[in-house]
This record gives sequence, C-alpha cells and structure tokens, in this order.
Amino acid sequence: MSGSTITVSGVSFGSDDPVTYTVLVNGDTTYTRSVDATADALAVGRCAVVNGESDDTGAVTATRIALSEATNGVCALGFAGGGRAGSAGSGSANG
Repeated sequence: MSGSTITVSGVSFGSDDPVTYTVLVNGDTTYTRSVDATADALAVGRCAVVNGESDDTGAVTATRIALSEATNGVCALGFAGGGRAGSAGSGSANG
C-alpha cells in the first residue's frame, strides 16, 4: 500500500496467468477482515454469500460461506473477500 493505492497481485480466474491490479482507496473505503468460523456463526437474520457448485436440483455444495450483519435490515451483495464471485452456485440470501 502506498498513499491512496493498493497493489494486488495474484492469478487470473480460471487460469494460472499472473495479474496485477491497482486499487484506489480513500477515506470512504470500507475494509473487511475475514476470519475462520464454525457453523455456530450461522444465525437467522445474518447475511450470507455462498460459493460452490450447484447440482441439477439447484442445491449448492458450499466451499465458502461469507457471513455479515445486515445494515438497516438489508444485506449488501457482492462480497469480494477473495472468493470467486460469479462462480457456479454463488448467491446471497437474507435468512
């Protein structure tokens, strides 16, 4: 991180091609920390974004679940904490 930019290096989704992104941040940028959790962290009213493969019935075998609190009763979409947003079976629910 340098000033108002963060440089992120990794590999391109679906390949092993190296990529580098420059991310601009400011005083309004929100940072999120991810931590390991157990199933006990699931609760009615929490927001969840699930990544995994879905079967032909639509059931998803979760490989990753991101939980957050609702803001003003609404769940924010698009958690981007390192998961593969848009992968088969990803979605969100307010349960």
